Parts: sequence; C-alpha cells; structure tokens
Amino acid sequence: MYTERDLQDINQQFKRRLTIYAVPATLLIAAIVVSLVYRNELATELLFIALGALSIFCWGLYLSPVHAYRKYVKSLLRGRNRTNVGYFKGFDDEIVERDGVKLIPFLINVGNKQDELDDRLFYLDANLPTPEWQVGDLLAITSQDKAVISWQRATELPTPA
Repeated sequence: MYTERDLQDINQQFKRRLTIYAVPATLLIAAIVVSLVYRNELATELLFIALGALSIFCWGLYLSPVHAYRKYVKSLLRGRNRTNVGYFKGFDDEIVERDGVKLIPFLINVGNKQDELDDRLFYLDANLPTPEWQVGDLLAITSQDKAVISWQRATELPTPA
C-alpha cells in the first residue's frame, strides 16, 4: 500500500507548501526590519501580529496535516511490523483521527470466531480506497502498531506454536 515513492511525494508536497508560506513570511520579516530601522512602533507591532497570524493559520490549516501524514507514512515504512491472519469482522461506522491522520477502524478475529478476546483492532488509511472485504474473509494484515501497511487474502490460519 505504501512505498518510498509515496513518502517522496509527500515530502515534495510539504516542501512546496512550506515555500508558499515562506514567501509572504519573508516579506513580513523584511517589513518588520524596515519598521525597526525607522523606529515605527505601531507598524512593527502590526507586522508582528500579521506574521504571527500568518504562521498560526498556515501551520494549523496548511502545513500540519501534510506533516502529520508524512510522519505517519514514514513510521509505517521504517517502523517494526508484524503480520496477523484472521477473519474480517467488519468496519467501524466512524472515521477516527489518530495523530492528525484520518483512519478507518476495523476488526479481525485471529482465533475462535465466537471469542471477543481474539478480536484485533486495526486502522486503514482513509485517504486510500477501502478494500472490498466481506465479513468472514480470511485476511493477512501486515501492520505497524495498529496501522495497516499491507494486506492480502489468506488461505488458512497459522497453527499455534
């Protein structure tokens, strides 16, 4: 589901957005320097307020979502992963947000279908197409923490050691 190319694309998108933010921020900083040289207190205060507002706005709405997604994909590609094989039990109705990334929760059962202790919760990236799984499908889920890195259909449950 994820490749190093995806991470490179996200990095490029973040750099483009950072550059778009840096242009007006640089102009405001230059204007602040000019207002300091001419000792115009009101202009300096207003320019600092404008720079702060621009920074908060750009980070909150423009940069932080891409930064969070970049961090998420990087952890999936470079973190430890494990594979669980189990029966698909269904998607949750609500999309959740973990660490700034929107995810779709779902359950698989890795043992006795009637035992809820064998249920495992995983999260699919809401930005990617949702797989066409049916309840009861046997799946092999490769995950990092609870986030799905990849999946495939399985033929049988592994035997316990």
